Amino acid sequence: MTSCIKLMDFIKKSCEERIINNRIEINNNVIEFLPQENKFKINSQLLGNDHNRIFDLSKLENHSVVMLLLELFSKGYSSNNIYLEKG
Repeated sequence: MTSCIKLMDFIKKSCEERIINNRIEINNNVIEFLPQENKFKINSQLLGNDHNRIFDLSKLENHSVVMLLLELFSKGYSSNNIYLEKG
């Protein structure tokens, strides 16, 4: 839970996007933070992916996934065109 909250605090302080009720909406895409589970979802689902561990915010490397998604959504990309995989 702590990692999720720390990431949300970082986004609040450093990004233009606003977190309301643990959600950020950008160009019809929603990133939802689940602090109790220390995970995030995109558009109420776990985005097409090979490994659900990408959504685990207790792993600090996954924080960069959220930041990249914020950037892609702000540039107009849709979650329908994004496939996450972990190498």
